[in-house]
Amino acid sequence: MSDALIVSIVGAGVGVVGMFITFIKLYLKKRGIKKSRVDYKILKHHDIFDKIDNWINSRIPNTCFGDKGRSLVIADSLKIKLHTFRENLNTFVRNKNNFKSTPEEFHNMCTSLIFNSLSQSENIEKSEGIPAKYIDKFRLWNHKTVLFTKNCVDNICRSKYYSSNSEKMYAIMNMFTASIESTINDAERTLRFLNGELSGIIYKGLEIDAEKYDNNKISFVELFRYTKDGIITSMSHEGEDKLGYNQIDIIGSNIFKYINISSMEDINLMHSSIKNKISNENNNINENNINENNNTMKIIFINSDNDHVELNVKLDIDNEIIIMKMIQ
Repeated sequence: MSDALIVSIVGAGVGVVGMFITFIKLYLKKRGIKKSRVDYKILKHHDIFDKIDNWINSRIPNTCFGDKGRSLVIADSLKIKLHTFRENLNTFVRNKNNFKSTPEEFHNMCTSLIFNSLSQSENIEKSEGIPAKYIDKFRLWNHKTVLFTKNCVDNICRSKYYSSNSEKMYAIMNMFTASIESTINDAERTLRFLNGELSGIIYKGLEIDAEKYDNNKISFVELFRYTKDGIITSMSHEGEDKLGYNQIDIIGSNIFKYINISSMEDINLMHSSIKNKISNENNNINENNINENNNTMKIIFINSDNDHVELNVKLDIDNEIIIMKMIQ
């Protein structure tokens, strides 16, 4: 079982306290950390900090969210949110007094960490000129993720498995990674559904022109992320809407469980295609003449009502995690 899978399953919460316990045991064992040794001193070295730095310095700046004005708005907004949360989380885990509090006090502090970070980042966004319409709309799209995160914190803090606040925090920080991934998806979704409300607004000298957002190009939205073994590590809100599954229930299960047998050959061809793409990139093969939608196919999924849903999908890959996207 890979680190990414363990972190994702623990991070998602999986909806059942017993699953939290099982996977946190596996994670600690794989890391060579005994449960009794999880104290606040190791929390400042948690890999969530490196991941946030990577998102801020690499992933977000190199992602195109539309025209230059729109891309700048969403990139600046996300960087403010992640930087604010990173600073607050870092301050929290370095304060040993936080881990001497009662379980109830610690629970309240963890909840406050989430909502204080959200409030602070919104204030900074407003002061930096992020359009109010975007901030308000994002808050609506991000509501599910915030609620999901709070519920996971509640489950961890109320669990009898953890013998110390530092052990609870370790599990919470694993879960925060999944929540941040979902927040980035929420930001992209916000811009897609603004319906031109930002058109004409000048931001940092750039005019936002939603009408020029790839009108002549097929637009894709993320559906699933899963490991090369097929284990789902995240599902977008669009995936929830299209297939009817709850993100908490689906994470940790196998992607093939939700694909109709008639599409198995096609999905296997797509997996072979993405592997060849990685091989070609590693060997510096020029693919300029290859249609970027060659790996787009119609796949039949099984939804929560056991009905068949046909979706046009394509595959990408990011750090050995396969990303399945569907045509909007």
